Amino acid sequence: MNAITRSPRHRSARLAAGVLALATTGALLSPAVTAAAATPITAQKSETAQTAQTAETAETAEQAGAAWDESAFRGAVDVVDGDDETPEVLEGVVFDDLNQNSQQDEGEPGVEGVSVSNGRDVVTTDEDGAYELPAFDNMTAFVTQPAGYQVPVDDENVAQFHYHHLPEGSPELKYGGLEPTGPLPDQVNFPLVESELTASSEQHCAIGADVQTYNEKEVNFAREGAFADLAARDDYAGCGALFIGDVVGDDLSLFSQTRELTSMLNGPARFLPGNHDLDFDSLDGEHEFDTFRAELGPEYYSYDVGQAHVVALSNIVYPKAPGETSGYTYGLGENQLEWLRQDIANTPEDSVVVLAGHSPLLEFYYSDSHTHGQIEEIYEILEGREVISLGGHTHMSENLREGDLMAGWRDELGDAGLPFTHLTVPAISGQWYNGRVMPDGYPTAVQRDGTPPGVLTLDIEGTEVMERFTATGMDDQDQMALGLNTPEYREWFDTYHDQRGDAPELENALSAEQDDLAETWLTTNFWMGSTGATVEVSIDGADPVEAERTQQMDGEEPNIGAAYTDPVATQEQLVHGGGLHDRTSHLWRLPLSEDLTVGEHTAEVTATDVHGREFTETLTFNITENGPEAPVFSDNEPGSAFYAPVQWMAANNISTGYTDGTFRKYRDVTRGETAAFLHRYVKPEFDTPEDSPFEDVTDAGSFYEPITWAAAEEITLGYADGTFQPHRAVTRGEFATFLYRLAAPEHNAPTDSPFEDLSTGSNHYEAITWLASQGITIGDTHGHFNEADPVTRGEISAFLERYDNTQH
Repeated sequence: MNAITRSPRHRSARLAAGVLALATTGALLSPAVTAAAATPITAQKSETAQTAQTAETAETAEQAGAAWDESAFRGAVDVVDGDDETPEVLEGVVFDDLNQNSQQDEGEPGVEGVSVSNGRDVVTTDEDGAYELPAFDNMTAFVTQPAGYQVPVDDENVAQFHYHHLPEGSPELKYGGLEPTGPLPDQVNFPLVESELTASSEQHCAIGADVQTYNEKEVNFAREGAFADLAARDDYAGCGALFIGDVVGDDLSLFSQTRELTSMLNGPARFLPGNHDLDFDSLDGEHEFDTFRAELGPEYYSYDVGQAHVVALSNIVYPKAPGETSGYTYGLGENQLEWLRQDIANTPEDSVVVLAGHSPLLEFYYSDSHTHGQIEEIYEILEGREVISLGGHTHMSENLREGDLMAGWRDELGDAGLPFTHLTVPAISGQWYNGRVMPDGYPTAVQRDGTPPGVLTLDIEGTEVMERFTATGMDDQDQMALGLNTPEYREWFDTYHDQRGDAPELENALSAEQDDLAETWLTTNFWMGSTGATVEVSIDGADPVEAERTQQMDGEEPNIGAAYTDPVATQEQLVHGGGLHDRTSHLWRLPLSEDLTVGEHTAEVTATDVHGREFTETLTFNITENGPEAPVFSDNEPGSAFYAPVQWMAANNISTGYTDGTFRKYRDVTRGETAAFLHRYVKPEFDTPEDSPFEDVTDAGSFYEPITWAAAEEITLGYADGTFQPHRAVTRGEFATFLYRLAAPEHNAPTDSPFEDLSTGSNHYEAITWLASQGITIGDTHGHFNEADPVTRGEISAFLERYDNTQH
C-alpha cells in the first residue's frame, strides 16, 4: 500500500510560495500538578461512577474528534505516471496544496528549503519547491515535514509523506509485502498545507510503544485502553502520535486493525517497526519490513514540529546473518546511517532532536547485556546537539538522564555517563495484556519495573522537553504507587516469585509488626522518577523526610531482589498475572521509625520530578503488636528454598524443629510424622480410643493420638495387613491422598493428566489432580509429579502452607 494518488502525466507548476494559515491552535503545556491519593490498581469503581466516567470520556472524545476532523488535511502523495527519460533520477516538487486536493494546481506555490530523501541521500528543494534524487530499486522516497506545514493524512489518520519504489514487488511473503510499483514515475510530488499547529513553539508529542496485539481480543484491549484515552485528548494534533515499534505481535494481518485504532486519534499517526513487525520469512536482509512498509509507511524518516526535529529510526536488524534464521539484533544499516548523518547535518543547530527507535540505545534493566550497533557513530553524529532519545521494546519505564552510568555501559561510555536523556517508553500493551481485566475493558498488565501500561507525551516549549506519562485509564496526576516492603512481604516474594498469576494474596499488606519496623520501608515507585528527582515523606503530619533512591546510577550493577521491588506491583503480578518485578531504576524507600506506635498511621508522599513538578499522594498503614516469635532454624537461611513455608510451620506450632535448632527440611517425612503435622494443623477436639485401629500403633507410641484421629476421620485406612507402618516414609502420592481426604472437596478428575509421569489409572490420580487444580503443587521443571518419591519436611511445609492459603 503506497500512500499515493496516481495522476495523468503532467508537469506541475512551480511558483513562488504563498501563505495559507489554518485557524487552529495548540493546547497549553501541562502545568505542575498536585495529585490526591491515586486509585490503586486493585480498586474497583462503583457501577454508577464507572458509567458516569465512561459517558464523560465519550463526550470529551467526540468533541476532540470533531475539532481534529475540521482541521485535518486529508490527502495523499501525488505520483505522476509516465516513461521517465532519466530512470536513475527521481524528481518532483514539494508544494503548498491550497485547495487540499493532493495535486499541484495553477497558483499553488512550491515550498523552498524542504528536505527530501531516498533513504540514503538528502536534498533540499529549490526556490520552486523542486528536488532531484538518485533513484534505485527498493528505495522509499519521503519528505521531511517542515515546521509550519502539515503533511496529509488518510482516512485513518496515518500520515502520507512517502513513495515506495520496488518495480517487481516483494518476493513471496506470507503477509504479502509490497505490490509491484512498476517503472520509476515521472514525478513524485509531496503536498503540504500551512499549519499554525506545527509552527507553534509549543508541541505535545504522543509516544506509544509496543501496542503489540497478537489477536482480536488484544486489539480490543488496546481500543478500550490507551486508544480510548488518546481519543479523549486534543493536545497532540500538531505533533501527532508516534508508535515506536512492535505495532503487532508477529501476525502482520493485524496491521489493518491497527489502522482502525488510529482512526480514533485526533492527530497524525506515524509508525516505526519493531522485531514483532518483521516478515520473518524474508531472510535476505532487504525485505524484512516490506509488509510494514506497505501498510504503515517508511521504516525510517524525520519530521519537524516547532523547534523539534523528530527522527524515527528502524533499528532492528534481521536476520543477523543473511540467509539464516538467526534471530535479530540492534543497529542501523549503511544507508540508514548515512541518511541519519545527512539528515542531522541539514537540521538547524537551534533545534532539539527527538531520536526514536524501537530498541533503546542503552537501558537500565538489561544494562549488562544490551548492545546497540553503531552507537558510537550515532553519538558522534549527534554531538553538540540538544537530544532526547526514545526506545520501547522492553515493556517498562526508564528515565535515564545525562551523566547517568551503569557498570554495563562502560564499554560504550567509559566513565562519562550518558551524553543526553534516554527514555524507555512504557508499553501500551504493558506486560503483554496480562493480569486482571478492569471494568473499563483492559487488563492491569503491570510491567516488570512495576509501571502500569500507558502512553508517554513529550511536552515541548522551544527546545525544552518535559516527559509526561499517562497510565492507561488514569489521570496525568497519577504518577506513583505507594506500599510497605516488610520482612513478611519479602518472605512471600521469595516463596512465590516463580508462580506469577498463581500466588496466594499477601495478607495484611499494609501492616507491620513493631519488631519489624527496623526492617520495613515505605516504598514509592515514581514511574518517571530519575536522577534529579526527590521523594519526601511526612508521617502523621511530622516534618517531611527525604527517601532514598534504591539505584544511584553511579556506575554500579542493578540492585535485584525483593528488597528492591515495589510491593504494590508485585502483589498484582504474582496473584493476578504480569511480569516478574525484581528491579527498577525509579524506586525510593524510607525506613519506618522504630518509635511508631501500635495503630493507624498516614504518610503523605511528595514526589518532585527532575523538572520541578510535584505530585502528592497519601498512604494509610497499620502498626500491630508483635505476634508469637517463630523459632530461628540454623539450617533455614532467609531466601533459601522453603524458607517461608518452614517459618510458617513453626509460627503455627505445626513443627518446632529439632532440639539442636535445625529443621532438616530435606529429610524424608514418615507416615507417623505426617499424621502429626495434619493433626497439629487442624487442632481437633478428639478423644483417643482405648483400642488402636492398627496392629503396629500402640498408645505408647509418639503419634498415637494423631494416627488414631486420622483413622477416625478416614484420612488414612492403613494397609491390608492391618498395619499403619508409622516409621515408613510417606510418598508424594500418599500425602496427596491424605490431604485430599482431609479437605473432602468436590472435584472431578480431568481426563487428561496434568503431569507427564502421572497415569490416569493411579490410585492417587484424583488427589494429585486436585492438588494441581488448587495450585498446591505445580510439579517439577520436567512436568513430573513423582508420586512414588518420599516427601521431604520442606516439601510438606510448602504443601501445607499452600493448602492453608486456599482456605482463606
